[in-house]
Amino acid sequence: MIQSCNLAREEPESHATVDFDNLQSDSEAFRVLVNKLAQVCDDERGGNSVTAMTILEGTNGPEFVFAANRKDEEETRATARFVTNLLQLAGQNPQNLSSDALEKRVLWMILAFNMPRITEYKHKLDKALGLCLEDHERRQSEDEALKSELQRLREKCNFSVNNIREQEEIKCKSPSFSLRDCERLINLIHNAQLAMTGIKKAVRTKARGSEFLRSGPWCELKHYLGRWHSYRQAANFIVCAAAAWPLLFQDFTITSLPSSTRISKPIVQSDLTAVAIVQHMEAFEKVKMPELMQDAEDLRKMGLDKAIQIQLLKRTFRPIVHAEVFIHHYLTKNGITRPNRFWRQWQYIGASKPTCRLCHYYFSSHSQSQIQVRPSHLNLYPNWRLPEISDEDDAEAREAHRKLLKSIAEKVRNDAKRTLQQRTTKSKQHDSNTYSATPVGNSGNPPSFQGLDC
Repeated sequence: MIQSCNLAREEPESHATVDFDNLQSDSEAFRVLVNKLAQVCDDERGGNSVTAMTILEGTNGPEFVFAANRKDEEETRATARFVTNLLQLAGQNPQNLSSDALEKRVLWMILAFNMPRITEYKHKLDKALGLCLEDHERRQSEDEALKSELQRLREKCNFSVNNIREQEEIKCKSPSFSLRDCERLINLIHNAQLAMTGIKKAVRTKARGSEFLRSGPWCELKHYLGRWHSYRQAANFIVCAAAAWPLLFQDFTITSLPSSTRISKPIVQSDLTAVAIVQHMEAFEKVKMPELMQDAEDLRKMGLDKAIQIQLLKRTFRPIVHAEVFIHHYLTKNGITRPNRFWRQWQYIGASKPTCRLCHYYFSSHSQSQIQVRPSHLNLYPNWRLPEISDEDDAEAREAHRKLLKSIAEKVRNDAKRTLQQRTTKSKQHDSNTYSATPVGNSGNPPSFQGLDC
């Protein structure tokens, strides 16, 4: 019902643009690094390749543990090879390259692995630029400099891409035209970010505040400029981290967890309505909710029940365990919960995307756990489930699972009440950050690395 009642979107306050200048601690830099490593493993759009990662203190060196929402065995092996090659390149610098040259080589490797996602980003950016140019003409703006910048950037999007992952992700010594074109586009975006260009000014004024929903093309432009730029930031951050923490990039091991299996659709046939949902809540909480019932009836006339049925009938409604929850379950099941089991005692599960609403509820229900995760964008994804209880789990584990499910269900019921009453749901249009997720200090380098020659 919450998903169906998305009549209006209320952006969570925690996702306003953040001033990162004061984020200088090593632990904060570490969290950004883990998020960046997870991001560059998330090579396809759509949610299947969303990746989570944690770094443990292994027997002889760091142990990188990762999982994806839904990758098959070969895709998981390919990701493990990519992470291995990336860490070796950044940490060993086998050709003794300068910092800038090494960063370029790392960027090529990242782009080669992410070519499926890059291809879509190219099309989306080109489309957003075209719509912004149309909007610019429609407003009869006299800002010719802005028009020229938009056109120049769009020209840089005019190149062919091909899936060159297998040939180039390992060596990337002589990149294809695709990689060089991608790099040129990213450099142009980077330079626009550094200078107060017309595009930067336009995006800043047209894609913020009360205009956010009314300036669609400029919001899309802001988002995809940020996505492209994030790859350069990731390469920079990884190279700087290798200089700051060389031991993190030496004698490491990679542990790849298989994705969870999709279960059958939980609700096969149902005539579920908003009123019926409120009736279930009344029965469960043993209290009448006349105002909520009236809200449900009012929204029925606006098509809510039909929207609920559309959600229930979707063939893709087959829940999975999200990657960060899967890693947390793996850690707790194997007794890896104490700080000394984590690299530098930093208990953190990073991810390529902010946590969804149900993952947020999952982790907030583990109040005793010190393991931290990314802040949530509060988007709700119905294809979500808890890890399964196995036959080997004892009574204590089963009781903990029951309490966890009860806690999450209570939070979801409260969400349903709020949604009916306010006729809006907290969520974010794009599940990745529109702004940069990389803290940047005054020098333009990542936090804690500003004194390094990187």
